[in-house]
Amino acid sequence: MPLNPDYRSAELDYVLAHSEAGAVIDASTLDDPPPAGSAATPTNAPCSTPRAPPASRRAACSSNFYFLNVGRRYLAEGGLCALRDGEERLITPLPLFHMNALAVSTTAMILTAGCVVQLDRFHPKTWWRDVVDSRATIVHYLGVMPAILLNLPSTSFDPTRCASATAPTRIRRTTPRSRRASASRWSRPGR
Repeated sequence: MPLNPDYRSAELDYVLAHSEAGAVIDASTLDDPPPAGSAATPTNAPCSTPRAPPASRRAACSSNFYFLNVGRRYLAEGGLCALRDGEERLITPLPLFHMNALAVSTTAMILTAGCVVQLDRFHPKTWWRDVVDSRATIVHYLGVMPAILLNLPSTSFDPTRCASATAPTRIRRTTPRSRRASASRWSRPGR
């Protein structure tokens, strides 16, 4: 299970104690470890060490069945949320420890042979350039993102004025029907 690298020590300890993980792989086990003392390398985490889960503890784990069903539910939306097999490029600034990015975006792209463009985080000043450069056909976002983008100075990149040959032919909002009523709408001032 992906973990938030910004967890404080107590948060990380809690998750590790309750996850029943058999092993932990952190940045120190990879080729490029983070700087010493960063939150991504807790000193008390058992790195790459299998351990038996406590028999007395049951975690609320999400099964493979759960992930497949969440991905299939997204695929069943249809309409503006219809996904084309082998054609979609989904861009998301949400980290893989966020359930939308992990269960919805990634699983749906796996099930349709699509592509996930995983940004490190949301960068308002380069967002539209990232969307165009990635040739994204689907944009996943949090409700606060459109408000931030609409408040950028007029000198910021405007996707409607981009004539790039690599610009996506269709970008659409992908909020499932059940959440459309509460979701933010992409709009321009004055519309």
